[in-house]
Amino acid sequence: MPDATGLTISQDQEGFIWLGTQQGISRYDGYSFKTYQHNPNNPNSLSNNYVNYVFSDKDGYIWVSTRNGLNRFDPKAEVFERYIPDSTTMIGPNNFGQVHQNHTGDLYILQAGKLLKLVNWEERKFAKMVDSKENFDHLIIDQEDNLWLSSRTLGIKLNNTQEQVVYNMNLGPQNLFNAFFIDRQHQIWLGSKDGLSKYNQRLDSFVLQKQLLLPFAKNSNQYAVTQVLHDKKGTYWIGTRRGLWRLIPSTDGTWQHLFYEHSSSNPESLADNNVICMYEDLAGLIWIGTSTGIHFFDPLQDQVKSVNAQSNNSFKLTDNSTLGLCEDNLGQLWVGLYDGGLDKVSFNGQFPKFSDHPNWLKKVLEQQNLNINSPASKRLASNRILQVKSDKYNQIWIGTKTGLQLYDQEKDQVYSFPRPNTDIPHVIYALHIDQQQDSILWIGGTNGLSAFDTYHRKYIPNQQFPTDLLTITEDSKGNFWLGGAQGLHCMDKNGQTLETYQHSPSDSNTISHNVLMDIHIDQAENIWVGTLGGGLNCLNPLAKKFTHYTKAEGLSSDIVFGILEDNHGHIWMSTNEGVSKLNIKTQQINCFYKEDGFNYTDFTQLSFLKSSRGEFFLGTPKGLNIFHPDSLQYNQFIPKVYLTAININYKEAIPSNSSILSQTAPYIQQLTLTPTEKHISFEFSALNFRNSHKNQYKFRLKGYDEKWVYRTSKERYATYTNLPSGNYTFEVKASNDNNIWNEQGLSIAIIVLPPFYKTWWFISLMIMMGIGTVSSLIYWYNRRKYLKQIQALELQQKVQAERERISRDLHDNVGAQLTNIATNLDIVGYQIPKKDDEYIQNRIDKVSDNTRHTIQLLRDTIWAINKNSFTIEEFAQKVRRYLQKYLEGYNLEWEIKTLGKSSSTLSPTQVLNIFRITQEAVQNTIKYANAQQLIIQFNTQQKLTLTIEDNGIGIDNLGTEIPEGHYGLQNMAHRAKEIGAQFSISSTKGLCIQLVVPITKNPL
Repeated sequence: MPDATGLTISQDQEGFIWLGTQQGISRYDGYSFKTYQHNPNNPNSLSNNYVNYVFSDKDGYIWVSTRNGLNRFDPKAEVFERYIPDSTTMIGPNNFGQVHQNHTGDLYILQAGKLLKLVNWEERKFAKMVDSKENFDHLIIDQEDNLWLSSRTLGIKLNNTQEQVVYNMNLGPQNLFNAFFIDRQHQIWLGSKDGLSKYNQRLDSFVLQKQLLLPFAKNSNQYAVTQVLHDKKGTYWIGTRRGLWRLIPSTDGTWQHLFYEHSSSNPESLADNNVICMYEDLAGLIWIGTSTGIHFFDPLQDQVKSVNAQSNNSFKLTDNSTLGLCEDNLGQLWVGLYDGGLDKVSFNGQFPKFSDHPNWLKKVLEQQNLNINSPASKRLASNRILQVKSDKYNQIWIGTKTGLQLYDQEKDQVYSFPRPNTDIPHVIYALHIDQQQDSILWIGGTNGLSAFDTYHRKYIPNQQFPTDLLTITEDSKGNFWLGGAQGLHCMDKNGQTLETYQHSPSDSNTISHNVLMDIHIDQAENIWVGTLGGGLNCLNPLAKKFTHYTKAEGLSSDIVFGILEDNHGHIWMSTNEGVSKLNIKTQQINCFYKEDGFNYTDFTQLSFLKSSRGEFFLGTPKGLNIFHPDSLQYNQFIPKVYLTAININYKEAIPSNSSILSQTAPYIQQLTLTPTEKHISFEFSALNFRNSHKNQYKFRLKGYDEKWVYRTSKERYATYTNLPSGNYTFEVKASNDNNIWNEQGLSIAIIVLPPFYKTWWFISLMIMMGIGTVSSLIYWYNRRKYLKQIQALELQQKVQAERERISRDLHDNVGAQLTNIATNLDIVGYQIPKKDDEYIQNRIDKVSDNTRHTIQLLRDTIWAINKNSFTIEEFAQKVRRYLQKYLEGYNLEWEIKTLGKSSSTLSPTQVLNIFRITQEAVQNTIKYANAQQLIIQFNTQQKLTLTIEDNGIGIDNLGTEIPEGHYGLQNMAHRAKEIGAQFSISSTKGLCIQLVVPITKNPL
């Protein structure tokens, strides 16, 4: 932002946030600001940097009122059109204020305290609406398109249909009205130093709302209402010069009053107490502009109540870091603390349901703390309370780092029960009251498993499980499920281990980790296990197989401390990186973090509780988080996604400096690139401002990318270089912070024009020239060959046969290709007046390709007949050059190996046929094998053994005979037979072709 002062805030139709400051206006996309300022050398820039008001109209224009003129900004063309009246057209300074639009599209503007109606923007015509000496500060338009105006002492109502004043009230100088607004129920409000007054239609006057007076009890101009916002949840946000009030209605008709002000010790407090403007965006976020900064408030943060040692209410903890939790039969909450002993919290009446009343934290009747410094009768052995459990008599059993204690509420007495026959401290992590015999308390800790008789208050001998235990639970059959550092164990009443489950790296059906933090048995008797690194596991006791849920499946972390089940059967987990919820039926996982209202997201081991009313209590090192799972919502706002920049050849393209852009990036629907525009990149943003760093993206260039490319919010760009000519579609989709995707996304058509040498007219010209050149070459070559044949009549019969074979090769390849060229040219000549350009282009392309292929065949043949013999090394180099050229651009690794050294040579006939076999094999690998690797090996020991091997898909059920339909392989076998070579083929991991060629020291 150009300046920290937030003077005005608005959101346009696309969803961008516009922020007006003292140094210009900025557009915010969730990640960065694009700022527009006054430029004295640019008449299409902002008329003045001091922005009073921003408004987005129904046609998509952004109206910007400044201290020197009114501006209409066209975001598609990115230009400002100014209106700066002179003394002949307007009386008073050029200071413009609020802009509003009625249902029919008429625009009304305050200028120098006067009301104007825009008659014709193109002609810059305005009409003055009210003849009054008052300078009006505020303008609102009600549901019936009536206009309401207020100054500091006068308020009027203007009937828009008849354009005349129908209501005039003298507010009086003592009130100093600073705010004027309409709430979501279409009620008219005024704000002053006395509070809020609402228009009463029956009384035809504004009535002070006494039930809202509490925040304004100081009755000072510093606390006078300057801004008011009524949000979608019915909450009133009231800005003053000394801070921000928030009035939350409750179901019983009362209001909760919250006050926010700047605190130098709290970086999340208001940057400044002077609240200048407020705005609620499409997603329900509340934007607040102050003198030294702009904030937004997320209402989802209200879902969770936090309690710690610094809480500003009657419910506060002795220590911030919590451990064991329980609720007794009287509805009292017991909180074990890391270093503060045990807190007891009694409520006024039953344990409250916090969602029923915003002031539920104030219903605390009494708090009591037990610790090591309490009187002797109530003294604890340790201030670190790891576990707490209440029995049916409301006796509180306490597990500490030094052993077991009991707090008898009736006698107000603490008792200690050290382990007999041991001096080793017994650190207790788990307490469980037997469901079949409630006088038995099961204890798990560093000394394994113990059973304690609560009636006789003594340990039961020989009830031990020799391993550290962190969690104990019991199923409906009376079996105990135990977890600690050595996996999951099932034990019966008699201490007999029925089953042990441990992790096996080789078996994916086993438990994912051996260190267990919590065990929960759901209504269907499934065993849920939280692990220290393996995520959440679910054991089906009948199948004895585990289902795993980790970060890969959507959990917030693989460390799961606690497991709770809500009233709908959903599984909730506290982790070291937030809270995760698993819907068992749909398998959907949702995660919640600090941004969703939690005061801390690294939760504490052992600190989780579901109350009798269904609330969840989750402990952290910074206190308790309390919420009801039914009311915990996640962000369901589906964000729009837009291009925010297009860069061509490493320079941002905007309509003013680019010939290919007629509109700015967010509005582009089609893009045409010339051959010189080789590098293009797109930047994009999803307009979800809630945790925008967690937005996700995927894009593809249809016609070029085979798959979607996924990106995080740190990589909101796509880059393409040297795109082939053609038609493409660039598509982008985005999700919000909770993985809800906008599947419609955005798409723009992209046309890449071909270079001149790929246009149809140029190719036609080149074909004609090529045909002439090829014909001349053929004539020259045939004449030269004929003369050589005459001179070679005296050569041996083998030489004659060699020439005959070369002649056939030219006939079969060159002749056929030239015939094809001639045929296609005839077709082109016949169709030119009858077909469209695309058809002609395709035909010409085909002729061009055949011509180039014919020329290459000629070159290969000429190379073969230019010499009487070739060494193996020369031939291998020829193959290497061919592969370098042919395989360019393919994602295929290739290698040529030569084994042995030999002075033997190959005849032209051998060279040509072996080369054609090699070409056929390489082309088959590219077209059909789907291979990543190709190896060609020459072995020159006694015979030449040529091996061509790839790692592709091979050929199924390949026998000794070449299968029908594989004409390329049949052609290779035929060529091998012509030179007396052995040809074989095999397919195991890919395809292997082997050619064994007899060679001599002096071949012809």
